[in-house]
Amino acid sequence: MALSKIPNNMQTPLALTTSDMPAGSVIQVQYHRHESQESYSINGGASGAWSNVQKTITPQFINSKILVLISLDGLTWTSNGSYGHFRINRTVSGSDTEIGTFGYPRQWDSVDNSSGVTMSSVMYDTPNTTSEITYRFYFYSNHTTSNFNINRDNQGDSSITLMEIAQ
Repeated sequence: MALSKIPNNMQTPLALTTSDMPAGSVIQVQYHRHESQESYSINGGASGAWSNVQKTITPQFINSKILVLISLDGLTWTSNGSYGHFRINRTVSGSDTEIGTFGYPRQWDSVDNSSGVTMSSVMYDTPNTTSEITYRFYFYSNHTTSNFNINRDNQGDSSITLMEIAQ
């Protein structure tokens, strides 16, 4: 049937409301794969730089939840006896909020670094906004200087996936 044969009230795009989306419905998915190696050296008791494993999403509804899935590939430590953890933040309009940590306590001895490690995290966030949100992470070193890599030898497939979920 040609579009001109469809009644006028059916030719405009549908505007969904939260009542149209059953709880648990996936509204949108944003994905970023990062393949370049990142190397860090972080003093004990300090935070490192933001990773390039990051992505933005603009929620359709104020009451949506955001499911954040991060997978880090080829993690290698090159500093013995150091340890720390990863922190995931959400940034809205320049304001950062930590939503969780993972990989704690993460510690390796440099002799364990022959193949690298893959580490994943799943977080569920309640941002209460329809403004653009950037999700990203950094490493916090708890003890002595931590030296490590993500995507060892540029062979990794680290990624971040953001899913807006209806409530």
